[in-house]
Amino acid sequence: MSGPVYIRKVLTPAERFVLSDDRKSFDLSAAYAGLKQVSADQGYKWSGWKLGGTNFGTQAAFNVQKLYFGPLHETEIFDQPTVAPKLPLCQVQGEVEIALRVNADKTGYDAWCVALEMPASAVENLPGAGVEALIADRCGAGALLLGPAYDGELPDLSAAVFRIVQDGQTLSESGIETLVGTPASILSDFIGELALHGYDLNAGDWVATGGITKCCPLDLGAVVSIQRDDVEELKFTVGIE
Repeated sequence: MSGPVYIRKVLTPAERFVLSDDRKSFDLSAAYAGLKQVSADQGYKWSGWKLGGTNFGTQAAFNVQKLYFGPLHETEIFDQPTVAPKLPLCQVQGEVEIALRVNADKTGYDAWCVALEMPASAVENLPGAGVEALIADRCGAGALLLGPAYDGELPDLSAAVFRIVQDGQTLSESGIETLVGTPASILSDFIGELALHGYDLNAGDWVATGGITKCCPLDLGAVVSIQRDDVEELKFTVGIE
């Protein structure tokens, strides 16, 4: 596939492709600027954000030491869905994350939830294509599924175990130690990085702070349960509505 430098323009890519060297953006700032231009041209309304480089796995995979981000469209965020991802994604997979809701003065958060982030990247040759290519692909935005929102600050989650269970079988479980910092500190770093690249943050935006569990393939028709210790935070059937 050849042509201009790649910037994702569609909300939900139907197909995946190998990104050639001549189409890669080798400048991180240019990738962010390209996405801003697309949102202005298309009139997209961003209502959430997905973060990468916030766990040790993505830092190693993309050889980065600080976080990166991708905006989420309002139609890509679902509150306690019973069927998901609802959208016809080019990949159907998910990882458990902590999502934080931006507070009124946009300096922190006023609520949190356990979420399932469902990345769907059009670029097949990641991470080899580099973090700039991932950013240009809106960090593989797919769907963000929110569990019940809890007002106020996060409790102590240092001993909590998060699980993805599909049709009764645990696909992945992990503690929050997979993250490079606390969700609150990650949010603070993100707010600074967002301003650095000239993006606006809105009160009420949801920020998915990074994968705690592994990102696991999900089967159409399967029943998926997202758990925090003995609490079932989210349960849905994998499908499209």
